[in-house]
Amino acid sequence: MGVHNTTVNNPVKFSDLVTTVCHLVRCKYTPQMIDLPDDQLPDTFITFKDHRNFTTYDKDAPFSKLNERILLTQDEIDIVINCNFFNGVCYDDYSCENYGKALAHLCFNNKKLSKLICIRLTEGIRNCKNYFASKSFLQVMEHFVT
Repeated sequence: MGVHNTTVNNPVKFSDLVTTVCHLVRCKYTPQMIDLPDDQLPDTFITFKDHRNFTTYDKDAPFSKLNERILLTQDEIDIVINCNFFNGVCYDDYSCENYGKALAHLCFNNKKLSKLICIRLTEGIRNCKNYFASKSFLQVMEHFVT
């Protein structure tokens, strides 16, 4: 029996991986937000419908954040802001909206990281040959700054 290459018949979509990573990042807390009261936290957190307390699916169930405050590790942050990951997402247009929101989440109250991301975005836009090439950078920037 040979080894089967599942990616031939079922290719992995990088945009799905980017979306998953971004959602996981937005569930956790950065060092700048871990000790803040709830009313001072950014609105960049992913919210979920918690159906564990319902016997049937309730489409009107409220959205909520995770109850436990889980700190992002520096390794997790480094993966998301890694230059190769950043360029891969932006140049190839992989889940740019989610990536921009994840970057905004990571940059909350972090001027040094915010400056780095802004520089990368503006350099990326400047290096693009035309609007279509810069579109994904602009999309990331839109969700990063709003």
